[in-house]
Amino acid sequence: MIGDAQQYDELTKLYSTFGDEELQTLAREMDDLTEAAQQVLKAELGRRSLDTPAPAAAVIDPPHDDLAESPLQAFAAMAPDECVFEFAELADANAARKVLTDAGIESVIPSRQFGSMSSPRVVVAPRDAMSAELILSRPIAPDPDHLEEEGAAFVEPTCPQCGTVDPLLESVDPTNQWRCEVCDHVWSDAELP
Repeated sequence: MIGDAQQYDELTKLYSTFGDEELQTLAREMDDLTEAAQQVLKAELGRRSLDTPAPAAAVIDPPHDDLAESPLQAFAAMAPDECVFEFAELADANAARKVLTDAGIESVIPSRQFGSMSSPRVVVAPRDAMSAELILSRPIAPDPDHLEEEGAAFVEPTCPQCGTVDPLLESVDPTNQWRCEVCDHVWSDAELP
């Protein structure tokens, strides 16, 4: 699968260097291209707002929505597992996408579900997969606006022994485990009343 991701990335770079006429000439030979090459070509044509020319001596297909998709959105349909991050709720996927965007990593939440997958997911480009995995492996703070919508408020954790605010989160499995940097007290959320 990694070969598909590398091929997609290489084709995206290559097609971005082509002139408009070169892309349209290549599009006339669309049936001779691999599925990945076709998707990247359609995405590049859509990004430039170019029409897909009719293949020589072929029936014109009806227009596809894929032409309006970004290259990453088109890639989401065939993204390898290391580029896909699934979440239980759409709000969690949106929060993860915001964290990735803040870190300078482009990501998308696919506009359509592919295959039998029903969980919300975030997809990143292959070149960003390792960085995204590292960032998303850390706890993501809840979005304060989302909490206010639900009527809940985020309570800043404090050490139950000395009252120091903002302790270190050492683990989250099975519950949050904290350590105070001032008094070195360790506790978990399960122990709190």
